[in-house]
Amino acid sequence: MRPTAAEPGYRRLAHGPRTSCRRLAHRLGYALARFFDTEVPTALIVGAAGLGLVLRWRAVAVMPLQPPHATPGLLLGLAEDVAVAAALALLASLGRLAAAAVAAAFAGFSLVHLAWCEALIYYGHPPRCADIEVAAQGVFVTRTFDPLGLAPAALILAVAVGSILASLRAPALRATRATVLGVGLGAALVAAGAEEVVPSPQFYRHPALVAASLWRCVAANPAAAAPAEPSPRLPVTSVRELVPTVPASSFPDGEHPLAYRAPPRSSAATVPSGLRPNVVFVLLEGVRAHEVGAWGGRLPGLTPNLDTLARSGIRFARAYSPGTHTATSEMGLWYGTLAVPDEILMRSRPTVPLSGLPERLRTAGWRSFLWMHNADQEIYKREQFYLPRGFGLVDERGFPSTDPVTNWGRSDRALMRLALDAFDRLDEPFAAMLLTVTNHLPFQVPADARSRYPIPDALRQDMLARYGRSGGRYSVAMLETIHYTDEAVGALVEGARGRSWFGRTLLVIAGDHGLPLAPLEGVAGAHELAELRHRVPLLMWAPWLTPGIAVDDPVSLADMPATILGLLGIGGLRSGPGVDALAAAPTDPLRPVIGWNDEARQLTIATRDWVYHATVGERPVDGEHPILDEQLVEDRSGSEAPDGPARAPALEQGRRWARVYLGVYPWLVTSGRSVVPPENTAP
Repeated sequence: MRPTAAEPGYRRLAHGPRTSCRRLAHRLGYALARFFDTEVPTALIVGAAGLGLVLRWRAVAVMPLQPPHATPGLLLGLAEDVAVAAALALLASLGRLAAAAVAAAFAGFSLVHLAWCEALIYYGHPPRCADIEVAAQGVFVTRTFDPLGLAPAALILAVAVGSILASLRAPALRATRATVLGVGLGAALVAAGAEEVVPSPQFYRHPALVAASLWRCVAANPAAAAPAEPSPRLPVTSVRELVPTVPASSFPDGEHPLAYRAPPRSSAATVPSGLRPNVVFVLLEGVRAHEVGAWGGRLPGLTPNLDTLARSGIRFARAYSPGTHTATSEMGLWYGTLAVPDEILMRSRPTVPLSGLPERLRTAGWRSFLWMHNADQEIYKREQFYLPRGFGLVDERGFPSTDPVTNWGRSDRALMRLALDAFDRLDEPFAAMLLTVTNHLPFQVPADARSRYPIPDALRQDMLARYGRSGGRYSVAMLETIHYTDEAVGALVEGARGRSWFGRTLLVIAGDHGLPLAPLEGVAGAHELAELRHRVPLLMWAPWLTPGIAVDDPVSLADMPATILGLLGIGGLRSGPGVDALAAAPTDPLRPVIGWNDEARQLTIATRDWVYHATVGERPVDGEHPILDEQLVEDRSGSEAPDGPARAPALEQGRRWARVYLGVYPWLVTSGRSVVPPENTAP
């Protein structure tokens, strides 16, 4: 609006070119002053800051291990919330159309914020591209969805939005545009400064500011065309350092550096002469060693069937999952592969060339191969992985509609019942994998449970008080579904006893990976949390195995192909970092058992004497992965290794194995050179 003579400060100007410029500058200054002096509602800023602070505080409180530097981290998140909300408040003041767009943007940001904090609670770490790629699928979202678990966060969101709407017209919650701009810029500067001192800012940052990079990753669809791994800077043959128990003379081929001749076995367990047993893997969703009685679980009677099988079979006392995704453990059991950082190999490269147990068994006369799951097979593109490799596939679509269901699929007992029928029809000898699903968040006990574990009320209330309504409820519910899954394992064994094939069958039962949920006694530190993510129960059982054998050295699920081939007496070339865990000797050199936590970008390397942990940074375009936040823990005490003459060499050895694993192994696997040379596949 043009100023009038009645307004203060107005002064008539003479005519002329210079006068016109002055008049234009005067009017522009006046307009800017009017613009920045206009008051706008600040309820959006206050509400966004409060919502973000409460959501982050809830995530920090419920996560099993408090993220580092919580105070500056919360300050970082608060500052980013204020900066983003200030920008939205300024945009909303430009008119009704802008206000409507801002309202939609704020609603979207709030939902993303809620989802991000729930993901932090679910994973225990900021989710990465591979997790988002899987979680973005509709089947994952619908089956993980738990209305009761989301209720606290949804209530927080509803209260925040309602408070903002009610406060929009409050006179006290108004400020000039200049003030809002100053607050926003100041908050942005505070956030920039706080980000420099917070080592893991993704825990706390405004989700909208990290969502862009994740979205670019997902939009690139690495599952469709995974990028080639960069060529290793270390010699390709350095990957043999990951199997130091294999003599150098046993590696015959430099082009396939992980192919080695199986060493002779002496007193290790073997199958009875002439027997070619069926091999059945039972992979238990989310069952970690910590809760299982035979591995030190503190709740009596929680896992009676697994405990009995462990006592009467071969128990691997320190078994580690190679990764934190089910598909990674499946591949470890079949093909002896480790996790490939930043990928879920089965999904990203389902047709990658591999040599493993299926090929060796088929060549040796095994006739049938089956994969069964009581949920959906499509999440990890399993049909593209298994079908070309000669497997039959059965998932929940093949189950009767009358079988009990949970969010994730049919019940574990239904899986075991159908597996018994399927095994009756398979040509022997067969190899199969059964993958359970009931012990998956939100941990629902199916209707066909024969019993429920009687969790004492005092324990239930204590866990709710210590870990919050959400985290504590899931920790309690997990105990109930572990008990149910154990019951299903018992049903499988009991139902198999009357079958003709039972006496000719080897059962290999393992957890697929751990979970970032706090156990009864809580989580004391980063080492304990890493152990909860990777330590799993692992046992072998057959009527003809010598009972009561315990393997105390650390082993990987990726050791099972070599171990089973050794047990069956199938010699010849093998390929991979796995070794025969039943043929290990106390005099063998230290061997690394490697686990990769994709969500936390954390590497765990376990040996007979110590465990090494390190956080791994993003790999630069032309360089190696930076290794950060190292921790060396004594195996026997579980405490930080003290300074002394043994610490420095152990740390250096851990770093070397980390460099080889990160720098050479992914390229070797994804380039198809981890296989046995074609002319040497015969047993």
